[in-house]
Amino acid sequence: MAISLWIVHCYIQTDTFRLYNTLKLAGRNKQEMQKALEIYPKGCDKYKAMVYLIKYMPWHSAMSQVKNGEQYFMNDIEEISADYLIENVEEAYETWQNCLWKNEIDFRDFCRYILPYSIDREPIVKWRLYFKRKYAHLVRGIKDEKEAFRVVYEYLKNSFKVTNTKSPYELDVLMLDSIHGGNCRDRAIYMTYVMRSLGIAAVTDFTPFWANQGTNGHFWVSMVEKNGKIFTIGKNKTCYIDGSYEPCKYTIDERKYIYVVDSLKRICKVYRYTYDDVHKVPSNQLLNIPEFLHCSYALDVTSQYHNLTDKNVLLIKTNRYEPLYVCTYQQQFGWKPVGKAERLDDSHIDIGPMIHDNVVIVAAYEDGTVIPRSNPFLVCKGRMPIKLVPDKIRSQRVCLYRKYGLNSRWINRWGDLIGTRIETSNVKDFSRDVSCLYEVKNMPVEKINILFENYQLKRYLRFLPAKGKYPVPAEIDLIDKNNKMIQKNDYQLYAVGKDLVGDTIPLHWLRDRDPTTTFYKQFPYWIGIDIKRCKKMTKGLQVQLWNDCNRVAKGHNYELFYFDYDWHSLGQQRAVCDSLSYTNVPQNALLLLRDYTKGKEERVFIYKNGKQFWW
Repeated sequence: MAISLWIVHCYIQTDTFRLYNTLKLAGRNKQEMQKALEIYPKGCDKYKAMVYLIKYMPWHSAMSQVKNGEQYFMNDIEEISADYLIENVEEAYETWQNCLWKNEIDFRDFCRYILPYSIDREPIVKWRLYFKRKYAHLVRGIKDEKEAFRVVYEYLKNSFKVTNTKSPYELDVLMLDSIHGGNCRDRAIYMTYVMRSLGIAAVTDFTPFWANQGTNGHFWVSMVEKNGKIFTIGKNKTCYIDGSYEPCKYTIDERKYIYVVDSLKRICKVYRYTYDDVHKVPSNQLLNIPEFLHCSYALDVTSQYHNLTDKNVLLIKTNRYEPLYVCTYQQQFGWKPVGKAERLDDSHIDIGPMIHDNVVIVAAYEDGTVIPRSNPFLVCKGRMPIKLVPDKIRSQRVCLYRKYGLNSRWINRWGDLIGTRIETSNVKDFSRDVSCLYEVKNMPVEKINILFENYQLKRYLRFLPAKGKYPVPAEIDLIDKNNKMIQKNDYQLYAVGKDLVGDTIPLHWLRDRDPTTTFYKQFPYWIGIDIKRCKKMTKGLQVQLWNDCNRVAKGHNYELFYFDYDWHSLGQQRAVCDSLSYTNVPQNALLLLRDYTKGKEERVFIYKNGKQFWW
């Protein structure tokens, strides 16, 4: 009993101290804080809610409204008014009490996931009543919180356009409402505001960056259930975070396909914008603290998600008593910290739970620089981490085709070429006298060469996609019997379809020798070719599909590296074809291929069974 009373006493003291500290930090705004506290009788729910908001307020600040072309941070505690706080508590409490799923949300979760007036550092505005009136019809009559979350989520996902607003300033949530568009962070924050206005316990979660693609992070909205579990919307158990999964629409024979195709954007760690889980970040130590820890209210919530890899104790000998971090590889920037690592003893490091499968190292962080303290580990669900220690005695020959992983989005685009017909006619509009020269039946790989063999060509050719398919040709070229390209001046392209008349501007994309530009229309169309001047020499057609140009390209200069506490070169090569061959590659090594001629995208990989596996 004595221990219990002591714990309660310490809690009260801590609570009282936090309020005292907040009022002291408020300065000239102290009276506003006192006014907000005095409006309710001590001990009632609304008073406790107000205490909750005020005692954690010192960690929060907001961007100001734009004045004289500038926007700057203001500490909430120094600027927020009592009237705003009182209105926020009143409206939040009323919504919680009157929602049909009230019993699914206890007071603690109400304070954490419905009550806060802001999420990150967006300008503070009055939003609750506006959003409640605008979206209340979506949840009218719904008694289950999960169902309410699903309905609102699907509605906003379809109506809020993900785009670049190009705004130089942080937009408040009402501005986002008027634009009804923004990046994934804007959308997640907007969704969270709307859901909280309706009494749904919503949170904005994020990952600092995808662990196997690109350089960007990702934000999404989730719901917190009464038992603390996360509820999100997904097509299946794998796809539980929007934007993370895109299945292949086309079947690929992996035994014959030279690439390993990935449908999943992997996540290493998940963080959440919170209001009460806060920690102080010393401003004079920011250079020695990774960016993901600069935010004092970003909480690691990885363990609350499923698809976890949780056997993540790594065998690493170290006697250095320094802060350690778990890092994954980020395109263009190298190893980047994504979470804290805990030293259990001199030879064991716990890097905590992760999501999906990842390649990681443990590192120190000094003056903004990552200092590796381990070789890489493959951290995979359901098994112990695999250490990648390069075997410099046993080398292997590798054949490399790409410097960056191939995701299913490209396969789905290329697969739409299946069913395309190459036809010929003496009538420009192909209304009659049509013969089929070729039909694409197999899965293409970036480009396809079509030979006409013994067919009699007529004046016109046409590239005719299958019904309901929208392939993405980047270049369409005529070739002679030696597979040499015929000069583009010897024939003329024209497009037929909605809003397409003759030699339209988009057709220059098919003639610019750039595989990253495409003629892409999501409506029925076809491409015609007038071959009057070159019919005798024309023996076939080459279609180069839109792609990311990360395949090994003839004439480009490359360098291959392996990692052993640092990157070590295996030599430079100038590609003479669409692949590179290296014979001196250590087994069990993490590799990286760099193109010095063109392109910034590159990813780490391992080489196994004659293929590149990307991480």
